[in-house]
Amino acid sequence: MSPTGFRHAFALSAALGLVAGASGAAVVVDAGAPIATPVAAPTPLAGDVTGLAPLAFLIADGDDLASNALENHLVFYDDATGVTSVGPIHDPVTGFVYGWPSGLVRDGLGTTYGVDTFHERLYALDETTALVTPIGAPAGMASWDTRFGALCEDGTGNGFWAIDWQGGADRLWHFDLATGVWTLALGGLPSSDARGLVRDPATGFLWVADAATQRIYVLNPATGGHVDLVFLSFDPGPAFAGLDIVEMFFDDIALFDGELYGVLRIVVDTGPFWVDHAQLHRIDTTTGATRQIGPTLTGTDSHSMLLDSVPERVQWTVDSGPGNVAFDDDESPTATATFDAPGSYVLRLTAFAATPVSDTVTVTVGAACANGIDDDGDGLVDFGSDPGCTSAADTDETEPALPCDNGVDDDGDGLVDFGSDPGCADPAALTESPVCQNGIDDDGDGSLDFDGGLSALGAGHPGLGAPDASCLGDPAHLHEHNRACGLGGVDLLFLLPAWVAARRARERRRAARDTARRAPVA
Repeated sequence: MSPTGFRHAFALSAALGLVAGASGAAVVVDAGAPIATPVAAPTPLAGDVTGLAPLAFLIADGDDLASNALENHLVFYDDATGVTSVGPIHDPVTGFVYGWPSGLVRDGLGTTYGVDTFHERLYALDETTALVTPIGAPAGMASWDTRFGALCEDGTGNGFWAIDWQGGADRLWHFDLATGVWTLALGGLPSSDARGLVRDPATGFLWVADAATQRIYVLNPATGGHVDLVFLSFDPGPAFAGLDIVEMFFDDIALFDGELYGVLRIVVDTGPFWVDHAQLHRIDTTTGATRQIGPTLTGTDSHSMLLDSVPERVQWTVDSGPGNVAFDDDESPTATATFDAPGSYVLRLTAFAATPVSDTVTVTVGAACANGIDDDGDGLVDFGSDPGCTSAADTDETEPALPCDNGVDDDGDGLVDFGSDPGCADPAALTESPVCQNGIDDDGDGSLDFDGGLSALGAGHPGLGAPDASCLGDPAHLHEHNRACGLGGVDLLFLLPAWVAARRARERRRAARDTARRAPVA
């Protein structure tokens, strides 16, 4: 079967609900309010998803590191309580500690099983106490070079598959619960350090995580046929930048709600000792890319894991739009998106719950009021500066209610709006035609406007006349004064003091003449 066929089978098994169940939580998705943004500008999205399932999982630790306080323990993590542990994992009858728990499996009936590298045997595990009950006989392997590294159920409810490391070539074993006997099924597997093993319920094939090659391959346990599924690409995150990482690989894998997960083991050399770290990752079975889910557990070695609850995956996709959209992280509700062409885009944020839930947001790219351009030529740019912009999402910098910012030649002078029409004092002016450019002889003196009415009435109009001198050659001047027929009010304001002074002088001269007439004659 081709890799594409394997992926199709896996997708089918997920669609049929053949893997662990969903959270049942009421998931609510909000893609955020409409957005306006320039072309090629990184644009933060404001999505929000509530009601996702909590994260809860178990790791069986065992690494022989004295620096690890959780050595040989069951380590539990959940969002509510954080990290707790119980242990060591041991047989209360013999006192043996099961320090290399290389695989844990739940049978769906309340029993947890494990296989141990040192003791080479299957056991039942009480998760509440970490007590072990051995089942059957040891496999009887002869040396440290032959030891179990992975375990999964066989689909019958009565047996298990296990892989051992055998001198550089892994082997597949089968354990029968009814007889308690191990049987070698296949030798010469295409791996040398199998750490994770899971059975695809749709096909019965086994998925094997090989730490030596950082890949997952698919194995037919009946025939030994195999094909590479994906090579893994992972990053432990910025917290590990510059550290001396001596080991890093996936120590176990599991299927949960149709998704593949793995626990990444990271060993750092700190100088005096090595320190283990464990991270849960979701694995993309098409690309091999992985994404960390939840926190890093420091001081925990990840020999095996069991998943109880995982938050539903969320993802941004593009419903429509004229160009390409690049997300910095399409699985984050608050991702940053970059658009390479102007226009209207519809983005969808989906939470993949048992029934997917989604919401959309419209992003207007290159909107006139958010593009950094003076679209209407008025010298003012975008929302907050141009009065024609009612918001950043406004697609037009002009404003129909403002004659000097509406994109129309309201006064018919061939000039449009502020920056072009001299009748506009600013974009918010209420007319393109002030008194000195309205084509009317407002003061009745036989002259009109700053240009005789030419810009307002047009050449050849019978109403043209001489320019009104009181307009001072300025089309935005607000007054025409009839100097030919009398003084205007503004002129009187300037001449009144002189008139008052002249009148008082005339009255003084008259008083002096009257005094002279009344004087006696000598």
